[in-house]
Amino acid sequence: MKTLFSLLALLAKAAFANPIMTPPVKEATVSKTWERCAISVGPNSATVSCAVGYLAKNFLVYPVYISVPILFPEGTTNNPEKLRNIVKARLETGGKVLEPIYISVGGSSQIPGVLMGECKFLVGQVPDKEFSIVVSYEQPAIDRRIYYSPLFEGGKSPEFGDDFTVTFFPTKSGTLSLESKHRNKAMAYLTRITVHPSHNEIIKVATTNSEQVVPPNGP
Repeated sequence: MKTLFSLLALLAKAAFANPIMTPPVKEATVSKTWERCAISVGPNSATVSCAVGYLAKNFLVYPVYISVPILFPEGTTNNPEKLRNIVKARLETGGKVLEPIYISVGGSSQIPGVLMGECKFLVGQVPDKEFSIVVSYEQPAIDRRIYYSPLFEGGKSPEFGDDFTVTFFPTKSGTLSLESKHRNKAMAYLTRITVHPSHNEIIKVATTNSEQVVPPNGP
């Protein structure tokens, strides 16, 4: 997930995370202060649910947008309505539940066989300089693998790793395998994987469904 789409022509500055917070004002700086992301992995897709806290240097007097980068297998349709049914994205903040205003599949992501997608929400004016959101969506599996790429403003990894975690667990009786390497702490078990993310460091998790799991005493 190396390349981000241009969100709006008038945006002068963006603060990147996954999700991506985008205030359309030059003087506003937004930092992601914490993130707890839980990803339930099935054979064909994963349900991603991320709770994220933000802190703005200045009060955001203009509406803000949140854009969620999503990866798709090559050949995925670019029909907006079909993409909505695939992704099923929602955002909650300040007692409101929002549907995306835009969803699209774009160019390559520098991962073979994988396309970059974007799902954008209009949040409106946030109530305070410190606020939080919850985003949920379906991430399609690609060759029985789930990809997740954390992105942080300024290209800097978070200073306090324990405030940022991405946790994977299988649906039903499947198992997981962490196939990516990470600079920060990562704990990998068959039924639970937790990674303390770094900027633009892709997390790659393979899944085995219950029919493929070999019993402890053999077949």
